[in-house]
Amino acid sequence: MKDRIDQAIRRTQQYWSIDGIPELIFGGIFMLLGIYFLIQAALPPDSLFSGLFSMAFVFIVLGGVFLARRLIDSLKTRLTYPRTGYVAYKRSRGKDCWIAGAFAVVIAGVVSAFFILSPSYMAWIPGVTGILLSGFLVVIGYRLALWRFYGLAAISLMLGVGISLSRISNDPGLAIFYGVMGLAGIISGALTLRDYLQNNPPAQE
Repeated sequence: MKDRIDQAIRRTQQYWSIDGIPELIFGGIFMLLGIYFLIQAALPPDSLFSGLFSMAFVFIVLGGVFLARRLIDSLKTRLTYPRTGYVAYKRSRGKDCWIAGAFAVVIAGVVSAFFILSPSYMAWIPGVTGILLSGFLVVIGYRLALWRFYGLAAISLMLGVGISLSRISNDPGLAIFYGVMGLAGIISGALTLRDYLQNNPPAQE
């Protein structure tokens, strides 16, 4: 009985990612972060605008997650629920934003620690980001038993460490990292969504 309950819980959790829409949306957010770091790399490092732009990172992440959740709900209402039904998940108010904020604060803390230790360590920020994101994706893949998240985790790990070993400076390295990971998420989500739409035609009235 316990195994049957665990399987039912896992199927319910998997349903959130059955259509690839979450990966598609968060892939888009990562692409925007890539653009953010590309702009940051182009700004003079000692300028006032560059400092203000750096402090805006946490708010950009929180705002992106806030808008992403609503966009995901909108797309699922239009594409997913008419095909395979609606599942109401228990929500903790603001949980996603707190998780995203915590991730952004961790990255900002790592950047600050590396800068305090030595500016030369800043080249390892993409590697650390890749390792953290890879671990997060592995946890998701394990909890949902979905192999595509393991693939994204492998890309994150190899990409982040590879950028750091290439000694690309911090902001351009992060621009490459988030841009490529955003593209990977969009491709994964788009392929999953295509298969889902092909296998699940809209239900008849």
